[in-house]
Amino acid sequence: MAEKCMTELRYEGGKVVSLFESHPPIDVAGLSKVSEIPEAWSPVHLLASAVESCFLVTLLSIAEKMKIGIKSYASTAECVITAPDGKHHEVTEIILRPTFHLEDDADRLRLKLLVQKSEEYCPVKNSLKTKVRIEI
Repeated sequence: MAEKCMTELRYEGGKVVSLFESHPPIDVAGLSKVSEIPEAWSPVHLLASAVESCFLVTLLSIAEKMKIGIKSYASTAECVITAPDGKHHEVTEIILRPTFHLEDDADRLRLKLLVQKSEEYCPVKNSLKTKVRIEI
């Protein structure tokens, strides 16, 4: 059975806003304009965040099933943007750099498997042609 996810986008008064039901709106601007609009996210930043957050929530779910306690987690996501044909830009790679603090250091031995499973089951990552690389 398929699940659905829906968002809404509005452009009014020179401002682009992304909406999701009763959640706070997200201001959106082009990658070259985000420095001029500090509260705005570019679609590329949203893509990086979507992959990064999907990986984390997938990881937390799998860690729970594997009985691996995650004390804390932090990560960065870097998008590599190229123009393979010389004129059309695309995100060709997303590099995730997670840092883990486990509740039990003995679980470090199973961390590689946890990361592999999280990458395998992340639906956002699985939906992209873009290469996603995880550097631990």
